[in-house]
Parts: sequence; structure tokens; C-alpha cells
Amino acid sequence: MLSSIEIIALLVVLFSFIKLLFFISSNGWSRFVSVVYSHPKVTSLISVVLIIIVMYYLLFELSIVQIMAVLSLFFLLFVIGIIPFSKELLPSFKRILESKNLIKKSWLITIIWLVLSLWVLEVLFF
Repeated sequence: MLSSIEIIALLVVLFSFIKLLFFISSNGWSRFVSVVYSHPKVTSLISVVLIIIVMYYLLFELSIVQIMAVLSLFFLLFVIGIIPFSKELLPSFKRILESKNLIKKSWLITIIWLVLSLWVLEVLFF
């Protein structure tokens, strides 16, 4: 029987393979992305629910410090994935960062990162 971490890892692998198949058929990936990003509130709600579920199971086998350390690997993988598109994305990033409603649109992720970061600091130093 697979552990919770093994199940989560297996789901990530399956999603990765499905994503690769969508990449082969760029129309398929485009349709998927259009559906996901055209419903930001629903996508955010589903993501928060999945974050809670995944964190619940990860914390049975990993500490919050270990989880945050693994996130550094994700960040680096994300950079490698997005950097080839920097020329196209840079103007959008600049517009977003200069936006007057940046905080209003990013409050949820800001709170999540703040809570996780404070949690790690509490574990490490207190």
C-alpha cells in the first residue's frame, strides 16, 4: 500500500505525463489553460482546498521546514520552465507589478506565504 506522500508523488507524476501529452497537442493544452484561467475564483477555491488536503497528508511524514525546503526545488524548476519565455512575459510582469490593485489581487497568496514563512521561523528559532 502506498503512503500518503507516495500517492501525492504519483498524482504529480500522472499530472506531469498528462501535461506532456497536452503539450504534444498544443490545442489541448490551450483549451485546458483557457478553462482554468477563465474562472479564477473557482480555480482559487479548488487550489486552496487541495493545498489544505496536501498539507494535511504531507505533515504526517514531513516537517514544515522540510516542505519549505522542497519548495526551493520547485522554485528553481519553475524558473527553468518560465525563463525561455521571459521576453514575452516581461512586459506583463511589469504591468502587474505596477498595477494599483496588486495587493488586492494577491492577498490570498500573500497571506499563505506569510503564514508558512512565520511557521518555519517559529520552528527553526523558537
